[in-house]
Amino acid sequence: MQSVFENCLEMCNQYNRLPYFYLIGGDPILHPDFWKLLNLFKENGVPFTILGNPFHLNDTVCRQLKEMGCEKYQMSLDGMEKTHDWFRKPGSFHCTLEKIQCIKKAGIRSVIMTTVSGTNISEIPDIIDTVVKHKADV
Repeated sequence: MQSVFENCLEMCNQYNRLPYFYLIGGDPILHPDFWKLLNLFKENGVPFTILGNPFHLNDTVCRQLKEMGCEKYQMSLDGMEKTHDWFRKPGSFHCTLEKIQCIKKAGIRSVIMTTVSGTNISEIPDIIDTVVKHKADV
């Protein structure tokens, strides 16, 4: 990870650009070197977005993410409760909605993504209404 980061930083410096990273998972927080990587970002003033899940987020983690340079945290809602929990994990629908405020309170933009399929297409208007109600940023 350090080598890839340094290569990217070098290339961006050559072109007078600031790198921007998207950390994806499953749950990037679970990687054993996750916080080491974020330290590299912080030391070099590199902002990033995480595409993860809500299960390991709390106020402390969200504040630490913000301090390290996290600008956005994206989670998925792939349907209303029954559909989403079937597709992801029981309880994850409500957990995702709860963590929107945790993310926002830390000063990170909350992003909700939906993969549209034949299974959930009829739920899209309700997903949008729910996300707006919970004040996701994007």
